[in-house]
Amino acid sequence: KNKMKFIRHISFDDDAFILRDLEGLKEFAKKYKENVNLPFFVSGVNPMLISEEKMVVLLSAGMDRVRMGIQSGSVKAKAIYHRYIPNDRIINATKIINKYKNRLLLTAYDLILDNPFESKEDVIETIKLLSELPAPFTLNLFSLTFYPGTDIYREAKAMGFIKDDVKEVYKKHYHTISVNYLNFIILLYTIHKIPNWMLNLLLKKSIVNKDIRIPKILFKFTTLGGHARRGINFLLNGDPYTLKRLLRTMF
Repeated sequence: KNKMKFIRHISFDDDAFILRDLEGLKEFAKKYKENVNLPFFVSGVNPMLISEEKMVVLLSAGMDRVRMGIQSGSVKAKAIYHRYIPNDRIINATKIINKYKNRLLLTAYDLILDNPFESKEDVIETIKLLSELPAPFTLNLFSLTFYPGTDIYREAKAMGFIKDDVKEVYKKHYHTISVNYLNFIILLYTIHKIPNWMLNLLLKKSIVNKDIRIPKILFKFTTLGGHARRGINFLLNGDPYTLKRLLRTMF
């Protein structure tokens, strides 16, 4: 802090950060407050590890932002990812986080899309999970990328989901999600939670089965809206850099 006075915020990109027991977090909070005393962000939070007691301790130390991995609401996808977290535990974790929304920047939840092992019904399970999460929140959306050497890569190759490793693996960007109808519905949640009456209409079987083509410009405009919402939230809370960074990724 003495040498780099421009540092105003700390990020902990550690998916085991909140795994520490309550006493360990209390010790961290005390020392951090005494020696650093800067607002901080905890990324990679596991829903199974969230508790009200841990939230209170971290908030007292200066935590002002949380990012939690959900990945999917689909039972099938969770089995593929070896991530057996019941949806009710996910909902409970988001309710605990949401209780402190006035002390946090906009909370983001991670999702993995474009899983060829999933059916439309599996994706709809994820959308229905989103409908049960308390607002406000936004989403970090990732397109499933098959890394060579992993079990899921070998399974995808065996099933014929990967035909060109260079194009579909090595040159693929995990933030470039496919432009399709169900992904578009999920993308809308980055801007605002969809009212239940509207969601019921959007998820009617007759509509979903039509495979409605979403114009790329509308997809991009909606992505921009999600970035703008997050960036403006940060701007209003004293962070002008995130909005600039997010908008730069779009143009």
